[in-house]
Amino acid sequence: MYTIGTAQQACSNRETPAWFDVFSKTVALKSGAGCRPATLIVRAYDEGDAFIPSAPLAISVLSQSDDMVFSSYESEIIAESAGGITLEVD
Repeated sequence: MYTIGTAQQACSNRETPAWFDVFSKTVALKSGAGCRPATLIVRAYDEGDAFIPSAPLAISVLSQSDDMVFSSYESEIIAESAGGITLEVD
């Protein structure tokens, strides 16, 4: 995944993001519904809070509530039961 641009542009960028801002921070899903992390808007910023227009990143599941059951299929997270998960952007 890349903030903006192509894989080649992002990987050739020499700036290292200090932090990311993610929109929407919360996504509510009913059982059986899905969400594609690729549809989240992720903006990368450097140490001086300047926007980095193209940077490589990864989105992964950091944690989940004990009662949450989900599956991942073709880059889509599908809620199979109630609960919550936390995604991490690096």
